[in-house]
Amino acid sequence: MVSVLVVPAVITTVQTIQLRTAFKEVYSILDQATRSIARDNSGTIKGLCINGDHPCVKNLYKERLNYIKECNNAEGNNNCWHQRNEMYTMYGTNMNAWSHNDEGINAY
Repeated sequence: MVSVLVVPAVITTVQTIQLRTAFKEVYSILDQATRSIARDNSGTIKGLCINGDHPCVKNLYKERLNYIKECNNAEGNNNCWHQRNEMYTMYGTNMNAWSHNDEGINAY
């Protein structure tokens, strides 16, 4: 009877530790890349990519990160994102569309 109560709590604790560790590793990698970009540009990243130049930002990080696949919007989906109308909630409900605003992501 005790194991029924203890085992789920232990599993949850282990999963939480694993997720925190993974987050810290990814954060560290991104932090090092950002510091490298700043170091190469007089100690700042301000003003490097103006007016929402997303390819500029991507290319700055691309030079410093290992990656598996590069996805460009101009080239279409390339299996980098879901197909239209093939997005689902964690409960399996199809989300026909979504939008993003200051309040978060809205599915409808």
